[in-house]
Amino acid sequence: MSDERLDKQAKIEIRERAKRDIAEEDRKVRKQLKKEYWKEVRYVTYLKSKEYGLYAAGISVAMVPLLRSVAIFPIAMTGYVGVQAINAWWSVPKPPGV
Repeated sequence: MSDERLDKQAKIEIRERAKRDIAEEDRKVRKQLKKEYWKEVRYVTYLKSKEYGLYAAGISVAMVPLLRSVAIFPIAMTGYVGVQAINAWWSVPKPPGV
């Protein structure tokens, strides 16, 4: 009876060890696949940036004045309109009690 128990226990241990080994091997394979995937992504990104780099530089140079005007124009107009509004408010004749 104790031999049967030992055999069952040994079988269980062998099964658990096999599961752990399979899981470890699976983790290693997944890790390697992730490395290869990201290596490929970096390479494709490098090729695309090399291919489209000049276009991107040209677009960014062209966009600077546009973005500058988009950012500064509303602020400048707000300031100008604000100053005009304050000047108009101050120029209105006030009632004698104020």
